[in-house]
Amino acid sequence: MGMLDVLRGWLGGGRAAPPPAQGRTLVDNVGEAHAPDEIDGLDFKKAIDAHMHWKQRLQAVIEGHSAERLDVATVARDDRCVLGQWIHGAGGDSHGHLAQFAQLREHHADFHVCAAAVLAEAQAGHAQEAQRQLGGQYARASEQVKHDLIRLYLALTKMP
Repeated sequence: MGMLDVLRGWLGGGRAAPPPAQGRTLVDNVGEAHAPDEIDGLDFKKAIDAHMHWKQRLQAVIEGHSAERLDVATVARDDRCVLGQWIHGAGGDSHGHLAQFAQLREHHADFHVCAAAVLAEAQAGHAQEAQRQLGGQYARASEQVKHDLIRLYLALTKMP
């Protein structure tokens, strides 16, 4: 499933997302124009999926059945994940002037601070507080990053 399929789902089930207009487009093997999933080295769908997967990873730590060894200080850094490396590298170089990019950069950093806070509580044995943060501040930060990625993707592909 590509990024346009993801957008279709978020925009109302089976409704077709509008075709890209005057932005970055590809032409598939039957001559239909569509927007790419990857722009300047970032696969937007995979970036959204990876950030959504963090909730499962943190939930496993809270419940005590994670096989991962996560470090709070590393999780708090916004330049270690694929999206963060893109934001602080090629994405910033190409799109740092866009308001949508600035919002993504800010909210992505906040997401990592929230994820680290949940992790710290879980590792300290405060499962109830970690769960509360996971459903509150962390959930809001995660949704914000997802929406920011969508907004930036739409701006870069010039979709309405």
